[in-house]
Amino acid sequence: MDVNKEPITMMITVVERRQGTKMIQWFGEQGITFHYQAAGRGTASSELLDVLGFGGTERDVIFSMAVKSRSAHVLKTLGDKESDNIPGKGIAFVLPLSAVNSLVAADMEQKEMDMTDIKNTGADMEEREHKKSSLILVTVNQGYTDEVMNTAREAGARGGTIIRARWAGQEDAHPFYGISFQGEKEIILIMTHQSKRNAIMETINMKHGLKTEAGAIVCAAPLEDYARFS
Repeated sequence: MDVNKEPITMMITVVERRQGTKMIQWFGEQGITFHYQAAGRGTASSELLDVLGFGGTERDVIFSMAVKSRSAHVLKTLGDKESDNIPGKGIAFVLPLSAVNSLVAADMEQKEMDMTDIKNTGADMEEREHKKSSLILVTVNQGYTDEVMNTAREAGARGGTIIRARWAGQEDAHPFYGISFQGEKEIILIMTHQSKRNAIMETINMKHGLKTEAGAIVCAAPLEDYARFS
Protein backbone atom coordinates (compact mmCIF):
# COMPACT_ATOMS: atom_id res chain seq x y z
CA MET A 1 0.00 0.00 0.00
CA ASP A 2 1.29 3.50 -0.82
CA VAL A 3 2.71 4.99 2.37
CA ASN A 4 1.49 8.43 1.27
CA LYS A 5 -2.11 7.30 1.32
CA GLU A 6 -4.22 7.44 4.47
CA PRO A 7 -3.60 4.49 6.82
CA ILE A 8 -6.19 1.73 7.18
CA THR A 9 -7.31 0.72 10.66
CA MET A 10 -9.16 -2.22 12.22
CA MET A 11 -12.04 -1.26 14.50
CA ILE A 12 -13.32 -3.91 16.90
CA THR A 13 -16.75 -3.31 18.43
CA VAL A 14 -18.28 -5.36 21.24
CA VAL A 15 -22.05 -5.01 21.80
CA GLU A 16 -24.85 -7.00 23.37
CA ARG A 17 -26.05 -10.08 21.49
CA ARG A 18 -28.47 -9.36 18.62
CA GLN A 19 -27.31 -5.72 18.40
CA GLY A 20 -24.54 -6.50 15.90
CA THR A 21 -26.71 -6.25 12.78
CA LYS A 22 -28.09 -2.87 13.87
CA MET A 23 -24.60 -1.59 14.64
CA ILE A 24 -23.34 -2.69 11.21
CA GLN A 25 -26.22 -0.83 9.58
CA TRP A 26 -25.37 2.26 11.64
CA PHE A 27 -21.70 1.95 10.68
CA GLY A 28 -22.78 1.91 7.03
CA GLU A 29 -24.57 5.22 7.56
CA GLN A 30 -21.28 6.57 8.95
CA GLY A 31 -19.31 5.44 5.91
CA ILE A 32 -17.84 2.14 7.18
CA THR A 33 -18.99 -0.84 5.11
CA PHE A 34 -16.33 -3.59 5.50
CA HIS A 35 -17.20 -5.92 8.40
CA TYR A 36 -16.92 -9.40 9.88
CA GLN A 37 -19.16 -10.46 12.76
CA ALA A 38 -18.55 -13.13 15.41
CA ALA A 39 -20.31 -14.36 18.54
CA GLY A 40 -18.64 -14.00 21.91
CA ARG A 41 -19.25 -13.66 25.61
CA GLY A 42 -18.05 -11.23 28.24
CA THR A 43 -16.17 -11.98 31.46
CA ALA A 44 -16.49 -8.69 33.32
CA SER A 45 -17.89 -8.54 36.84
CA SER A 46 -21.52 -7.53 37.34
CA GLU A 47 -20.37 -4.15 38.68
CA LEU A 48 -18.33 -3.45 35.54
CA LEU A 49 -21.19 -4.65 33.34
CA ASP A 50 -23.36 -1.98 34.96
CA VAL A 51 -20.71 0.66 34.24
CA LEU A 52 -20.41 -0.41 30.59
CA GLY A 53 -24.18 -0.57 30.17
CA PHE A 54 -24.31 -4.28 29.32
CA GLY A 55 -27.38 -6.25 30.36
CA GLY A 56 -25.81 -9.72 30.13
CA THR A 57 -22.73 -11.67 29.10
CA GLU A 58 -23.59 -12.68 25.50
CA ARG A 59 -21.86 -10.52 22.88
CA ASP A 60 -21.69 -9.71 19.20
CA VAL A 61 -18.16 -8.83 18.11
CA ILE A 62 -17.72 -6.79 14.92
CA PHE A 63 -14.41 -6.44 13.06
CA SER A 64 -14.47 -3.46 10.69
CA MET A 65 -11.86 -1.84 8.44
CA ALA A 66 -11.79 1.84 7.52
CA VAL A 67 -9.38 4.65 6.79
CA LYS A 68 -7.97 6.27 9.93
CA SER A 69 -9.93 9.55 9.74
CA ARG A 70 -13.22 7.65 9.28
CA SER A 71 -12.71 5.33 12.25
CA ALA A 72 -11.62 8.33 14.37
CA HIS A 73 -14.82 10.15 13.41
CA VAL A 74 -16.98 7.13 14.28
CA LEU A 75 -15.27 6.70 17.66
CA LYS A 76 -15.77 10.37 18.43
CA THR A 77 -19.47 10.03 17.56
CA LEU A 78 -19.81 6.89 19.70
CA GLY A 79 -18.20 8.64 22.66
CA ASP A 80 -20.36 11.75 22.30
CA LYS A 81 -22.98 11.64 25.05
CA GLU A 82 -25.19 13.87 22.90
CA SER A 83 -25.49 11.19 20.18
CA ASP A 84 -28.91 9.58 20.59
CA ASN A 85 -29.18 7.43 17.44
CA ILE A 86 -26.59 4.77 18.32
CA PRO A 87 -28.47 1.42 18.24
CA GLY A 88 -26.51 -0.47 20.90
CA LYS A 89 -24.41 -0.39 24.06
CA GLY A 90 -20.80 -1.44 24.29
CA ILE A 91 -17.23 -0.51 23.53
CA ALA A 92 -15.23 0.03 20.35
CA PHE A 93 -11.50 0.35 19.85
CA VAL A 94 -9.14 0.87 16.92
CA LEU A 95 -5.94 -0.98 15.99
CA PRO A 96 -3.46 0.30 13.40
CA LEU A 97 -2.84 -2.00 10.43
CA SER A 98 0.56 -2.14 8.76
CA ALA A 99 -0.73 -3.44 5.42
CA VAL A 100 -3.92 -4.44 3.60
CA ASN A 101 -4.91 -5.69 0.12
CA SER A 102 -4.42 -2.88 -2.39
CA LEU A 103 -7.93 -3.30 -3.84
CA VAL A 104 -9.49 -3.11 -0.36
CA ALA A 105 -7.46 0.00 0.46
CA ALA A 106 -8.39 1.64 -2.86
CA ASP A 107 -12.09 0.95 -2.29
CA MET A 108 -11.99 2.49 1.21
CA GLU A 109 -10.08 5.52 -0.02
CA GLN A 110 -12.62 6.04 -2.82
CA LYS A 111 -15.50 5.79 -0.34
CA GLU A 112 -13.77 8.37 1.84
CA MET A 113 -13.40 10.73 -1.13
CA ASP A 114 -17.13 10.33 -1.74
CA MET A 115 -17.92 11.39 1.84
CA THR A 116 -17.94 15.15 2.37
CA ASP A 117 -18.86 15.51 6.04
CA ILE A 118 -15.45 14.92 7.63
CA LYS A 119 -11.75 15.12 6.90
CA ASN A 120 -8.76 14.94 9.20
CA THR A 121 -11.00 14.36 12.22
CA GLY A 122 -8.38 12.23 13.92
CA ALA A 123 -5.82 15.05 13.83
CA ASP A 124 -8.24 17.37 15.64
CA MET A 125 -8.96 14.99 18.51
CA GLU A 126 -7.16 15.97 21.70
CA GLU A 127 -4.60 13.57 23.12
CA ARG A 128 -6.19 11.51 25.88
CA GLU A 129 -4.68 9.29 28.51
CA HIS A 130 -6.74 6.31 27.33
CA LYS A 131 -4.82 6.32 24.06
CA LYS A 132 -2.03 4.67 26.05
CA SER A 133 -3.99 1.42 25.94
CA SER A 134 -3.23 -2.02 24.56
CA LEU A 135 -5.25 -4.98 23.35
CA ILE A 136 -4.02 -8.29 24.74
CA LEU A 137 -5.02 -11.38 22.74
CA VAL A 138 -4.81 -14.75 24.48
CA THR A 139 -5.48 -17.98 22.60
CA VAL A 140 -6.25 -20.89 24.96
CA ASN A 141 -7.56 -24.42 24.74
CA GLN A 142 -11.31 -24.64 25.15
CA GLY A 143 -12.45 -24.85 28.75
CA TYR A 144 -9.63 -22.81 30.31
CA THR A 145 -10.87 -19.26 29.75
CA ASP A 146 -12.26 -18.81 33.27
CA GLU A 147 -8.93 -19.83 34.81
CA VAL A 148 -6.99 -17.53 32.52
CA MET A 149 -9.34 -14.59 33.16
CA ASN A 150 -9.06 -15.08 36.92
CA THR A 151 -5.28 -14.90 36.54
CA ALA A 152 -5.59 -11.80 34.35
CA ARG A 153 -7.77 -10.08 36.95
CA GLU A 154 -5.22 -10.84 39.67
CA ALA A 155 -2.66 -9.01 37.52
CA GLY A 156 -4.90 -5.97 36.98
CA ALA A 157 -7.33 -6.76 34.13
CA ARG A 158 -10.93 -5.68 34.61
CA GLY A 159 -12.59 -8.01 32.11
CA GLY A 160 -12.47 -9.41 28.62
CA THR A 161 -14.42 -10.80 25.67
CA ILE A 162 -14.17 -14.43 24.56
CA ILE A 163 -14.56 -15.62 20.97
CA ARG A 164 -14.88 -19.32 20.06
CA ALA A 165 -12.31 -20.46 17.49
CA ARG A 166 -10.46 -23.53 16.23
CA TRP A 167 -6.92 -24.42 15.19
CA ALA A 168 -6.66 -24.01 11.43
CA GLY A 169 -3.11 -25.22 10.85
CA GLN A 170 -2.17 -28.35 8.97
CA GLU A 171 -3.46 -31.41 10.76
CA ASP A 172 -0.27 -33.32 10.04
CA ALA A 173 2.03 -30.48 11.09
CA HIS A 174 4.83 -31.40 13.45
CA PRO A 175 4.34 -30.31 17.07
CA PHE A 176 5.75 -26.87 17.88
CA TYR A 177 8.75 -27.47 20.18
CA GLY A 178 7.18 -30.78 21.10
CA ILE A 179 3.80 -29.22 21.89
CA SER A 180 0.69 -30.49 20.09
CA PHE A 181 -2.13 -28.04 19.44
CA GLN A 182 -5.70 -28.94 20.36
CA GLY A 183 -8.33 -28.20 17.72
CA GLU A 184 -10.89 -26.26 19.77
CA LYS A 185 -9.70 -22.83 20.88
CA GLU A 186 -11.02 -19.71 22.55
CA ILE A 187 -9.61 -16.23 22.01
CA ILE A 188 -9.72 -13.75 24.87
CA LEU A 189 -9.61 -10.02 24.07
CA ILE A 190 -8.47 -7.91 27.03
CA MET A 191 -8.21 -4.13 26.78
CA THR A 192 -5.92 -2.57 29.37
CA HIS A 193 -3.68 0.41 30.07
CA GLN A 194 -0.11 -0.02 28.86
CA SER A 195 1.15 0.21 32.44
CA LYS A 196 -0.62 -3.08 33.26
CA ARG A 197 0.01 -4.87 29.96
CA ASN A 198 3.32 -6.57 30.73
CA ALA A 199 2.25 -7.79 34.17
CA ILE A 200 -0.94 -9.33 32.77
CA MET A 201 0.87 -11.00 29.86
CA GLU A 202 3.71 -12.35 32.00
CA THR A 203 1.37 -13.69 34.67
CA ILE A 204 -0.83 -15.47 32.11
CA ASN A 205 2.21 -16.94 30.36
CA MET A 206 3.74 -18.13 33.64
CA LYS A 207 0.57 -19.88 34.87
CA HIS A 208 -1.10 -20.92 31.60
CA GLY A 209 1.62 -20.94 28.93
CA LEU A 210 2.15 -23.34 26.04
CA LYS A 211 3.52 -26.13 28.24
CA THR A 212 0.42 -26.16 30.47
CA GLU A 213 -2.96 -27.74 29.75
CA ALA A 214 -4.37 -24.31 28.88
CA GLY A 215 -1.73 -23.91 26.16
CA ALA A 216 -1.99 -20.12 26.12
CA ILE A 217 -0.39 -18.02 23.41
CA VAL A 218 -0.24 -14.35 24.42
CA CYS A 219 0.38 -11.26 22.28
CA ALA A 220 -0.54 -7.57 22.36
CA ALA A 221 -1.06 -4.62 20.05
CA PRO A 222 -1.31 -0.87 20.77
CA LEU A 223 -4.72 0.78 20.53
CA GLU A 224 -5.05 4.07 18.71
CA ASP A 225 -8.23 5.04 20.51
CA TYR A 226 -11.43 3.66 22.03
CA ALA A 227 -14.92 4.74 23.05
CA ARG A 228 -17.60 3.40 25.36
CA PHE A 229 -21.17 4.05 24.30
CA SER A 230 -24.62 3.47 25.77
